[in-house]
Amino acid sequence: MSSLPPSFPSEPAVDSTRGQSLQVRFGAEASNIVSDPRGRECALALKMPILHGSNSEPLLGGGHLSENDGFTLLRTDDTQLAGVCVMQAGAGDSVPELSAATQQIYDSLFRTLDAERELHLYRIWNYVPFINHETDGMENYRHFNVGRWDAFRTRFGDHCNPNMPAASAVGIAEPAIVVAFLAGNAPVTYIENPEQVPAYDYPSAYGPRPPSFSRCAVVHDDARATSTAYLSGTASVKGHTTVAADCLETQLRTTTDNIGIIRTRLNIPDSTGVTTAWRAYVRDPEDTLRTLEFLCEALPSCTPDNLNIVQASICRAPLCVEVEGIFCWGGGRGLD
Repeated sequence: MSSLPPSFPSEPAVDSTRGQSLQVRFGAEASNIVSDPRGRECALALKMPILHGSNSEPLLGGGHLSENDGFTLLRTDDTQLAGVCVMQAGAGDSVPELSAATQQIYDSLFRTLDAERELHLYRIWNYVPFINHETDGMENYRHFNVGRWDAFRTRFGDHCNPNMPAASAVGIAEPAIVVAFLAGNAPVTYIENPEQVPAYDYPSAYGPRPPSFSRCAVVHDDARATSTAYLSGTASVKGHTTVAADCLETQLRTTTDNIGIIRTRLNIPDSTGVTTAWRAYVRDPEDTLRTLEFLCEALPSCTPDNLNIVQASICRAPLCVEVEGIFCWGGGRGLD
């Protein structure tokens, strides 16, 4: 278990035999990091109900596990790096409040990346405790955004906006902040949706600090002649305004329209086969079947077999659904 107090003490070393994997699993009674007794696999177990699909997803495989600065890490020989961290936050005097805990985790993440050679941050998954609840008069998501923004500003200064990766942030029903990330040495391009205000430019009506992410990250691996696009958590937002509060059907249409805009911007060559993986978060489990039907009809290559649906609160209380995805293709690079 990696439930870390503010001092980030060292955890017991994990067997560093190569060929290990780092997984994400849903449906745990409490979020924690668990290791296979044989030392071949480590998993971030999340207290989030799985409503459709597999309860286990690979984050990265074919590497070796280690612990550093509060993160459980997996490195591969081709210098990909994935990491996961769980920290108690905002529950009692002995743990940090949410914004401080978030900044501490992100500061640790940046120290970890800075210690590696030429790594680029691709994608971050954030799980925020009781994301729509208020603490000291402010929504927990906004407390989280304060800590995340301050960490980016500390690391990148005035140049933080061009360095914001693809990301998502959804709620988790326990007093813990959970972060998972993926990075690598292949170059990355961060892109935006022209019909949405960049999250980092949101006005102060959304909190004292804006969210810190781009809409999509595109990685071109010339050594493997492949490209991968990491779609951030995408919802029913145009400009910076929520569209169709509490209306699932219209939100699904707006969300898939936003995804289509990003998909067009990727400019994937028509002759190129694309492998996709999708994850949707729904606030109400009763929306699972309609979400499954709609997304499989509306999204290219989305099928019941490559779509997982998880129950979670979305970062804005009126939002019913959020969708993220990964696109992989070979041959042409796209995005020119």
